[in-house]
Amino acid sequence: MGTLNTMKTNCHISCVFALLLAAQLTIAAKPLTLGEHGTQRELFVDDHLIAAMTGGVKQHLNQPEPREVVLTTDAPWEGNTSAYYTIFQDGDLFRMYYRASHWDTEA
Repeated sequence: MGTLNTMKTNCHISCVFALLLAAQLTIAAKPLTLGEHGTQRELFVDDHLIAAMTGGVKQHLNQPEPREVVLTTDAPWEGNTSAYYTIFQDGDLFRMYYRASHWDTEA
């Protein structure tokens, strides 16, 4: 095992390398143009993909409306917390996977 100074130096070198790598990946990333989105749907929460707005057009983001409960995770094997809900279509079926676990509130 190395000395504390050696370990700090290695950590600093690793951090600098990671920053340089991240900067290189950012520089190398080619931004998408408007024509490259094709039929892909986009949620316009800013003006990044909007070239121009004319004729009194405004952006408006609606607030969510509380509705009925869609899903409850109250089975004993689900624990007291659930996360990572994923819903996908499998043929004619819709499947949902999620992670259920127990969080120890006393710890």
